[in-house]
Amino acid sequence: MITTVQDVFGQSNAVVERMDKNWHGEGDRKSGMGAPYDWVGVECISLLPDDVALRLVEALYINNTHFVPGHLPGNAMAIGDIVDHQRAEYMTVNLGVMNSNVTMLHAARAFEARCIEKANAGREAAESFPELDQELRELRHKHGHKGHPYVDNGIFALNAPAASGGASWHSVICNDDVMTAVPQHSTLFIVGAQAGRLGIQHIGAGHVVGKHFVLVLPKEPLLAIQARINADPALVKLWPEVQEVDAKLNTVLQWDEATRAHKQDVVRAVARQIIRERALGFHIDLTVGARGARLSPVCAEAHCAEHMNELVDKDFRFHAFDDFLAEVKDGYGRMSSVFDRSAVA
Repeated sequence: MITTVQDVFGQSNAVVERMDKNWHGEGDRKSGMGAPYDWVGVECISLLPDDVALRLVEALYINNTHFVPGHLPGNAMAIGDIVDHQRAEYMTVNLGVMNSNVTMLHAARAFEARCIEKANAGREAAESFPELDQELRELRHKHGHKGHPYVDNGIFALNAPAASGGASWHSVICNDDVMTAVPQHSTLFIVGAQAGRLGIQHIGAGHVVGKHFVLVLPKEPLLAIQARINADPALVKLWPEVQEVDAKLNTVLQWDEATRAHKQDVVRAVARQIIRERALGFHIDLTVGARGARLSPVCAEAHCAEHMNELVDKDFRFHAFDDFLAEVKDGYGRMSSVFDRSAVA
């Protein structure tokens, strides 16, 4: 189990083994391509400004989740970019992708029980659900989403974001083990192609190429939000009235507004603790020399301050992002936050 940056360095061999396994696969899933790296260095910490990390955590828990009384917590993958905008560098999140994720989770709730049944059947029996698989493919097509609903680790999730182009970071499904953010085959393939390591051109990268953040937040806050949702009689009454997704997505928006306060209350209580006590994922850099891969644990400034005695001999790369912004159709903007002074006052 990895939770802190120090855990990453203490288990660096296991981290490298996980990335190698993610690339090469096993059995009938084994990759036939050579890896886009010859060596891996776990030797540097990627540091985020506290305010950026705080707003990132907030966005992923509030705007990229879905909760229904008596159901499993819903979670999906978000994406974002690193951009130069108005003479500053910003970390951004794609608001449209998060909105599409929430819509898909909302629509897929009708299939949740059958997804649980499939998950309980195990991998060997997964192909015994052809009717469910076909219905889920039709659902994805209907809502223009790339992700497939599934159940794992007590979470109702989507296995891909609504879109993946133009990204310099993505999040994975919430998990208490940061090891789950070690880059998967698809990430290594895309970033390796960007870096010219695979002889394949990648089209549609974000503004930063050959480098990528993979982020993961803990599962526990999802359970805390779910407990509050379960205990709210108004939501128990409302859900049957809004569970069908209408053409203008009014029911999705109504449900999001009805559940938002519960999400905000939990985020307000846990976000600062998360950025202080936990590593937030990994940064992969395939632009280093000699076909190397630099795999760095990601954390906020507060985490390094809290654990400085353990990290005194480590190198740091500070990503001096000026702010955390939402990417929308017409540009970029700052989302309202429970940590804004006006919200706290």
